[in-house]
Amino acid sequence: MKYLPIVIGQRRLHVCHLNNNKNAQAVFEFIVPTAGGETELFKIDGRSKFVSMDGLELLSDSEKYRVDPINENGDGNELSLKIIFGHVAAEQDYNNKNGISVTRAHKDRSLRAISTRAKINKLKVNIVYCERVKQGNEYEVVEYCYNIIIHIPYSQAANIDIYDAAIDFGSEASQIGTKLANSENNAQDVKIVRELKQFHDQYIADKRDRFWQGDAADRNPETSCFYKSVFFVDKAHNGFRPAEPPNARKEKTLLKTLLPEETAYTTEQYEQGNIYSNLFLLPNLKLIELLTERDLGMADDIPFKQEQDTGDYGFGKARSVFDPVLIEVYIRMILNALLHTILNKLNDQPQKDKYVNIILLVPNVYSQSKVYTIIQNLYTDFNGIVRFNKQYQKFKGVEVKLLSESDASFLGLKIGDREPKIINKEGAHYLVIDAGKGTTDFSIIRQQKKSNVSYESVFRAGLPGSGQFLTHAFIEAVNECFDFDTDIYDLIKKTKYPEILQFMDHMETFKKNHERFKPYKDSGELRKKFSTLYHLNNALRDTFINNCFQLPTSHEKLSEKVNKLVDEIYKSVLKSNVTEFHQIILAGRAFKLKMLKDAVESKFADKLTTDLPEDKRIVFRENNLKQVCLSGAFYMKYFRVNYNSELVGIPVQYAENIENKKEEKPWNFGDWLRGIFKEDENTGIVETDVSIGESFFYNGANYNGANYANRLVIAGREYWNAALDSDPEGFRLFFTGDGFIKLLNGRAVRLDAPQLEASISEMVKQTLFPFAYISFDPKSGPAPDGPEKEVPIPSQPPTSPSTPTHGQAAQARNQEKPDFAKKTGLPDYDSPPEKSLKPDTAEKWLSPLVSPDVPKEQKVTEPNPESKPPLPALDDDSEKDEVAPKKQPGKSNEPPPSADAYL
Repeated sequence: MKYLPIVIGQRRLHVCHLNNNKNAQAVFEFIVPTAGGETELFKIDGRSKFVSMDGLELLSDSEKYRVDPINENGDGNELSLKIIFGHVAAEQDYNNKNGISVTRAHKDRSLRAISTRAKINKLKVNIVYCERVKQGNEYEVVEYCYNIIIHIPYSQAANIDIYDAAIDFGSEASQIGTKLANSENNAQDVKIVRELKQFHDQYIADKRDRFWQGDAADRNPETSCFYKSVFFVDKAHNGFRPAEPPNARKEKTLLKTLLPEETAYTTEQYEQGNIYSNLFLLPNLKLIELLTERDLGMADDIPFKQEQDTGDYGFGKARSVFDPVLIEVYIRMILNALLHTILNKLNDQPQKDKYVNIILLVPNVYSQSKVYTIIQNLYTDFNGIVRFNKQYQKFKGVEVKLLSESDASFLGLKIGDREPKIINKEGAHYLVIDAGKGTTDFSIIRQQKKSNVSYESVFRAGLPGSGQFLTHAFIEAVNECFDFDTDIYDLIKKTKYPEILQFMDHMETFKKNHERFKPYKDSGELRKKFSTLYHLNNALRDTFINNCFQLPTSHEKLSEKVNKLVDEIYKSVLKSNVTEFHQIILAGRAFKLKMLKDAVESKFADKLTTDLPEDKRIVFRENNLKQVCLSGAFYMKYFRVNYNSELVGIPVQYAENIENKKEEKPWNFGDWLRGIFKEDENTGIVETDVSIGESFFYNGANYNGANYANRLVIAGREYWNAALDSDPEGFRLFFTGDGFIKLLNGRAVRLDAPQLEASISEMVKQTLFPFAYISFDPKSGPAPDGPEKEVPIPSQPPTSPSTPTHGQAAQARNQEKPDFAKKTGLPDYDSPPEKSLKPDTAEKWLSPLVSPDVPKEQKVTEPNPESKPPLPALDDDSEKDEVAPKKQPGKSNEPPPSADAYL
């Protein structure tokens, strides 16, 4: 693999992945409109370098190239070119009679393609690097190839529309906006649930308007465009093809993305076919990767028997619900449902050719490789949707861009008000904190000198924990206020999904109204013992919510959570090595909680070194905390944040001075953390002035190395392995689009993203509740001061006439493999763990943690009785008063049709 940065349309740097496997190509597309006259399509700069695992290779004066037309005429408006570097016969420019030319500027060794208003509106470019490789006594030429497509629509043509569309894929809820690219009008919000319902109604007879993901008839301006992040996997069915319309496989669809709300129903109705009986509620999809590297031992894997039902994946066996490949599928299917809503929304001018710029907002906790994979899939699936659906045949091209959510919030507040809230200052640093439902993202943005439209996002990081972590305070309060057979966590584990979602809605209501609800004086009524979540939900609504009362002890518990979250934010920001800020920008719906806003302002007060008035130092717009990031995506045409905003974070270097250590011992996360935040003289941030302007992409970035053991922080992840050994000359990092290559001692090493550090914390456990019931085994991970290892605790699965129990599944499996337990070291699935099991065996059990139905007499023995389960990442976008659960309609002998949405 070789990497070559190129400039697209004088506005964007892109890294080409040249591969010697011609079948391993993902074609990226770009839209460069022309209005007549000369337009630069792409440029290979004289500063560009071929970076490979063999080291650095420069484009030099002696480097030869040739441009060959592959199909010069094509269909009259397409042109395909091959640009060959390396050992070729001669230099050659190329000129097409219709106005496309490729020329070399000898003064700076640059190669660029330009166009005038031409008949050609689609340019296919195949970049090839020829390398001579010695095979015995002879040389063989190896070709490394990469393909891109550049769309060149004439923006003034009456029969062409160019659109911008932004997708905010959120932990709480997703939202979409669209607009004509050359229009000065504001973007229009898309009512996603209503759009998806059109697909839903084509296949499902049950045409309700209320769904767990939102209300199709919602008129609330704050929530009507939100698509709530509540998704189910069907463990009994496995049909999916990414390019299909949502819900095309009806009840056999793998991922259910639009399900009617079901509240209070009887056990008899449930066992006779309730739509939730075979479903598994997914955890927060932004954080689901925290579970992929853990052997969660799901009892009820998803069966894949027919390869033709799973598209290119070709699954032919059962896979865990948390299989890394399946997690990619879930996200891909959901994003494709959003693509369908965009195409459906923009398809009102069937006579016009259409081009779409898609801006996807992503959390800062995503790794660079994950971001790159999402981009590849979006290109593949957009074209698949257009190709297989005739109604979209007028969509001619797409360009996919990614933008950090916190960067987008900065742009949204930059020009989103009549009175600007963000004040320009050359070279100033701005801290953006975007606290949502599942993640807290932060960016440190530096305004470039002599410019108020160009910025560098010099630090991006994120915490897997935010609003949902704060919600856990109210669950803890419930656990103390009421009596249960065991505790609220155990009650939730054996409750059906609709009651769990209703319970979480109540918890969100308590959080959002905490400041206006009155303290409750316990009169003894709370000592009632609850054995079902349904009756508890009614009590919470009738006693507290309807009367605007706080839960007893909730204020103290919430205050504790707020302080913990703010401390984690503060520690993460310190890693940036930036200590002074011109302004602090607060965004995200978690800041609806005034207690959180006040705590952040207090914590960072000493970091605001500015001469601005007091009321200008903190930027906060209360009435638009979530939508502001979506609007920011549409301002990328006015502002530049980095030359490639898909870069998830600039590498920040930490170092530990080895020479001055009195005693040698292995590096330990706990010791290092204490050293950083206690200002240990031997540990700290290495002073590096790494700019992420053009030079970063062409020349890489140099990092110090002498006498230091180096660690890097990229997007909140710690990179610490043999690849970062010290060297007197330091090392150089190059960005590859999907990660980084480090050049050290003449060697090239690829940096692979480690697991998020915070995945070991209580914050994450509580953010994922009730989907990941985790305990710590101190003997199964690093040293005691280091990150503990998460070990799931078992719960019993549903007992249903139509599906085998957890124990039955294990028995069948053990009949096929009699020594299953012996080989794996796992206990029998039929029985809970015994206290005699040693803690260092790292037992792992997990059945569907929020199983639809568990006999009350079944109890779970926990290896760690002090560990309490975590909390669900479910969202509540409605500000409406809570209402009593609806009664289940009749026809209990006929299960209601499944309301799946295929993505």
